[in-house]
Amino acid sequence: MDPPRPILVGPPTELELIHQLIHQLHPGLAYLTPKPSQWVVTAGRRMRLHYFPLDRQLCRIKITAEKPIEDFQFVMLKKDHKHHFSRACDTFKVDQEMQKLCGSYVRYCDFELPFPSQRSMVNVIFHLDRQGDYYFNNMLLMVFLVNLMGLCAFAIPLHDASGRLSLVSSCFLAVLAYRYIINEILPRKAYLTAADKYITFACMFLIVICLQTVVFVIWRRGIEEVKEGQLSLASLWTRSTLDFYDYVLGVLMFIVWVAINGYLWCLWKLSRRQDWGSVYLENEEPYAPIQECQACGLQWLSKQCLHMETSKCPDPSCGSSEVQRKYLTPKQHPDPLVPEQYLPESPHV
Repeated sequence: MDPPRPILVGPPTELELIHQLIHQLHPGLAYLTPKPSQWVVTAGRRMRLHYFPLDRQLCRIKITAEKPIEDFQFVMLKKDHKHHFSRACDTFKVDQEMQKLCGSYVRYCDFELPFPSQRSMVNVIFHLDRQGDYYFNNMLLMVFLVNLMGLCAFAIPLHDASGRLSLVSSCFLAVLAYRYIINEILPRKAYLTAADKYITFACMFLIVICLQTVVFVIWRRGIEEVKEGQLSLASLWTRSTLDFYDYVLGVLMFIVWVAINGYLWCLWKLSRRQDWGSVYLENEEPYAPIQECQACGLQWLSKQCLHMETSKCPDPSCGSSEVQRKYLTPKQHPDPLVPEQYLPESPHV
């Protein structure tokens, strides 16, 4: 989902140039536009939808200081209790456990501002879980019912092949229509989401029914065209035996379809989602970027200004370039890199 471009009127200021630069380097970030007596926040985030509609999203807002780091630095204050969000929206809900661990953090000397002076920056992050009830109840459930109707084709005799294929093709077009509906809701992407894979599997399931019907009809036609006294493989089968195997395949495919959907329904009800570690890795969230040497196992903190670049092991005896970068979550690294502080009290006179 591409965020809207800011419209600048008149000569741009230094802050606007910074916002433009951040937006060009990271189009998924939010940026602030100052106006008299108010702040307007324009937010946009390129979502990773591999697990849609049971996906997790990590939304981030970066706030950068206008003064250099020598004059101003953000500091996170310690709080005796953690605030929580009661509700985000109808589509998403906040993971309260992760949000209490980390709702914001501070990093210094960020690499995104290639100016002579560096500026402090604070990251505000939201851990969101998509509520997929709408998609399950209004789309994927309908696909399940349409395929159940397609299985009714096994109740049509084999000699009425046109009626059976007509029912299967109608169900195929109905399932395909739901695929286009979901594609209209989501942004364009080069990969398949979990919902896309389910609908693709449903289409392939109907194609298997169609191919099975074609094979059995051709087989049955071969039996009917066998001449008297001619010995062939087709002559060893009778019409009743072929109809019996057709019935058995229909029952097996019904059991397979219901069992697979029952398993997926259980995953939905249990809210089996991807872990936040993989979400942090996909988003490259620099809460605690750690580099690990694959040769000697040494770990060290990746600098904020270098965490996107390759490096070598700092151990002189190793010097291996096989370095893996890990993005730890607040569960894996409870202490923030920049510790929280209490607000200093005013001196007593």
